[in-house]
Amino acid sequence: MQKTLLIIIDNLKIGGGQSVVLELVKNMDVSRYKVVTLCYGVKHNTSIENELEKLCSVEYLNISKKIGFSEMRYVLKRISDIDPDIVHAHLGGVTFGLPWAIIHHKPIVVTAHTIPEKAFSRMNEKQLRIGLKLGKVMLVAVSENNYVRCKEYFNINDQKCRFVNNGVDSNKYYILPHDKFGFINVATHNDNKNQQMIIRAFVDVSKKHNNIKLILVGDGPTHNALIKLANELGVNDKVEFTGLVSNPEKYYQNADVYIQSSHREAMPMSVLQAMMAHMPIISTNVGGLDDVVKENGYLIDDNDITDLSKKMETFILMDTEQLSYMKGKSREIAMKYSSESMALSYMNIFDKLLGD
Repeated sequence: MQKTLLIIIDNLKIGGGQSVVLELVKNMDVSRYKVVTLCYGVKHNTSIENELEKLCSVEYLNISKKIGFSEMRYVLKRISDIDPDIVHAHLGGVTFGLPWAIIHHKPIVVTAHTIPEKAFSRMNEKQLRIGLKLGKVMLVAVSENNYVRCKEYFNINDQKCRFVNNGVDSNKYYILPHDKFGFINVATHNDNKNQQMIIRAFVDVSKKHNNIKLILVGDGPTHNALIKLANELGVNDKVEFTGLVSNPEKYYQNADVYIQSSHREAMPMSVLQAMMAHMPIISTNVGGLDDVVKENGYLIDDNDITDLSKKMETFILMDTEQLSYMKGKSREIAMKYSSESMALSYMNIFDKLLGD
């Protein structure tokens, strides 16, 4: 018998959590689950929204102000109108999905897209701790490292926590021939993602090598400051700031090495996407990155600009045979993180919670 799965999220902009939702819905078994997506924020006309709307029912509640009692009552009523058999909460979706599931004694899966200390607001974390004790709540981590951290942080066992790799479309990402050796980062521009580290390292490398470029895809709180920094350091002509885009795969096509400079992560979708495109990785050694950066790249210490610039130059000078080997390894590792495998794992969790 087909069950109704409600996916609830605060926005469907371009991002890792949003990409997980899209890839999950694309690969769900529709004979087993009817999927409804509830976005309580506003519509932004992104590619994720457009693709998702072709696959399932998507409703936008257009809440753009601080959440109060009336907003809570309104969203909870809409969930009750949908009357799902199971709820899957992503990002801010926990705010409404968790209390509804607890009140109505329905199972809920909560995905932690980053480390547990930062994945939820203080209020949501309190709600989650109560739900893990009282309700049919399953917390899902997106890397093995984060899985261990989540169990320790919430003091729970395997009965309340699972590990599911983020899933990536294996046919969407690839590299095309291009004229300059390119480094790329695809992420929200904020303090945690730490793109200023990449710019500063790129400055050092660009003093020795002319035919290189840096592509920074995204927008966010530090976007203007990053543009200003590139101008001040004299590399504005070699750094492309795309702003928020609906087709990040277009920019992977014109790069050679992916750089992840975050202070903290679980398992960034952008790294997996780059690896699917046969791209080697340079990343800070945080979260679950050591699960995927092995023979296909280099891990560096957080905020080590000197080592980052050295590793960037290593790739520029690398012989074709070794670079080709590392590209192949990236793709090989990434194939373990396919969308199909992710969807199957989540459906198994849903089945278990529903008692099927």
